[in-house]
Amino acid sequence: MSEDVVLRVADLTTELARQGQRLPVVDGVSFSVAQGETVGIVGESGSGKTVSALSVLGLLPPSMRIVRGSVRLGDEELVGASPHRLRQLRGAAIGMIFQDPLSSLNPSKTIGWQVAEPLRIHQKLPKAEARRRAQELLELVGIPSPRERLDDYPHQLSGGMRQRVMIAIALACGPRLVIADEPTTALDVTIQEQILGLLTELQGRLGTAMVLVTHDLGVIAGRTDRVLVMYAGRVVESAPTVELFHAMRHPYTQALLASIPTIGAPRSERLPSIPGTPPPLGGAGIGCAFAARCARADSVCYEQVPPLRGTDGHSVACWHPIDGPRLRVAGVATGSDAALEAERTPLVEVVGLRKDFEVTSSVTRRRIGTVRAVVDVDLAVGRGETLGLVGESGCGKTTLGRMIAGLERPSAGAIRFDGVDIVHLRGRERRRVHRRVQLMFQDPFASLDPRMSVESILREPLRVQGLACARSRLEQLLDQVGLPSDALDRYPHEFSGGQRQRLGLARALVLEPELIVADEPVSALDVSIRSQILNLMRDTQRTRGLSYLVISHDLSVVSYLADRVGVMYLGRIVELGPTASVIETPAHPYTRGLLRSVPLPDPQRESAKRRMGAILQGELPSALRPPTGCAFHPRCPFATEQCRAEVPAPRQLLPGHLVACHRAEDVLHEPWSLASVGQTANLPNS
Repeated sequence: MSEDVVLRVADLTTELARQGQRLPVVDGVSFSVAQGETVGIVGESGSGKTVSALSVLGLLPPSMRIVRGSVRLGDEELVGASPHRLRQLRGAAIGMIFQDPLSSLNPSKTIGWQVAEPLRIHQKLPKAEARRRAQELLELVGIPSPRERLDDYPHQLSGGMRQRVMIAIALACGPRLVIADEPTTALDVTIQEQILGLLTELQGRLGTAMVLVTHDLGVIAGRTDRVLVMYAGRVVESAPTVELFHAMRHPYTQALLASIPTIGAPRSERLPSIPGTPPPLGGAGIGCAFAARCARADSVCYEQVPPLRGTDGHSVACWHPIDGPRLRVAGVATGSDAALEAERTPLVEVVGLRKDFEVTSSVTRRRIGTVRAVVDVDLAVGRGETLGLVGESGCGKTTLGRMIAGLERPSAGAIRFDGVDIVHLRGRERRRVHRRVQLMFQDPFASLDPRMSVESILREPLRVQGLACARSRLEQLLDQVGLPSDALDRYPHEFSGGQRQRLGLARALVLEPELIVADEPVSALDVSIRSQILNLMRDTQRTRGLSYLVISHDLSVVSYLADRVGVMYLGRIVELGPTASVIETPAHPYTRGLLRSVPLPDPQRESAKRRMGAILQGELPSALRPPTGCAFHPRCPFATEQCRAEVPAPRQLLPGHLVACHRAEDVLHEPWSLASVGQTANLPNS
């Protein structure tokens, strides 16, 4: 073995025991990671990428076991090693960064105790020395005021800070290998950019080998040296990162990349999507597992498993490989957007809307402060229009959507639906109005009652409104969202994530609303399923004349769906305008920071963007103690004394384009182009 190879995995096969069967969930996976190298593993949910990482760590659940293959850390074989030996290696030689830091950290232990724990266990450091080292680690990963944070508990930190703590724990003992399993999936794009930058910086400084597991091809593009693409437990393509993106060979890789919505791409075009869904866990079966979803498949694809073969480090498992992507340069469609910028009849108008939440002491029950979640918001959604709301978690966009949908009562202001202020309506009148506004939730599984059949779920809102509905109409509704009629007799757990989101859309449509508030409607979905849902939402809007209020932290999704975009920061709208105008000429520094934080599925553009440097540092301030003046000034490179003292009023700088910034003219004069954030989309060859 080469001395600089830290990890070598050969023919790894892991099986799942289910109902008396042994199902291969990882089938013959092989790869290696050298010192200082980052290898990315990408694929849809159920592809086996996380199970591969857990197999390396020896953290498989009781229902799974490695049945074949080798995992060598340096010269030491890990397959068959004793549990005691694996515990010695985990934390010392191998660090792990999990997807959800809140569930991975112990809520009953302080941050200092948890960071110091691996130092006490593996390096036998005394308590005082371990605590001092823990403080140094917190400082290393960019935690502000690390001495004070040592005595905090996980719930007292933001999501980004908790993930930094997880990185500190993983690196505490100077491991040779770090495995990061979806380390930024639950984070805003701004915090994601900071965390990924931190990982890259620390890896370069420490020379650690890294395995980065993710479904986000933008993350893969900018942060890895080599990539493994997995499907149904098998590696279908393996190549250096730049070569994979620009000379891919497997139709699945091409389809994954093509299905990503891109900032500035023509909104008039449908997103390419992969038909069908991935096979169930362990269901690769005979032949190529991707054959059922592949336009190039023939009889041999269904009968024989294609071997992984290739030269010069680029291998592909396909009987009919492609010649790489057909590229298009992203650009803003003018025909659609120009029409959408025209005057529309408002369906919903929000005037001076405010929402305050009182914060009380858990001990005395006295009020200790007020969170101003939404502050003096004015906006309108036209008939047939899609308005996108973007911003970091905690900016107030979901609270605003819930007030419009009638789930929260405003503290002040008006919500006019078709000219009628609905804030003070009660009883039957309120139900009649809110029948015209429905919600599409972020998590389709949590929002659907697992004890109710699909038919009962669809009939429930009709029953509440006192309406009758024939079963045939429900079947037609399911057909419109791409589900079979027999789905009426099934339960939510019998559907995939994408199918459950289709059910969520069907439930929102059953009352024939005029406005749908879609709160992060695709954030929990794989990129391939995401494109299907986005296309479905656009199709449904055209056929029914719907209006959408789309709430998301993903600017790629919003730029594809929305006619206009509103950017929120700490309860206020800081920029509002036509999508093309906001993306091409962002006038608020926060909007520019959001745009630059979006990961690009193109290695060269991602590298160029990172060389430009980030203009958005830090995290959203506490809404309980907001900054004076412009709330963004602590993070703003343009801030002046005026910004610290005065709240900027919205003003129009471009046609239909409002911005609340004292320095907007200076921002506009700074160099900016769509190319700095635009992406090169990859479409299947015709």
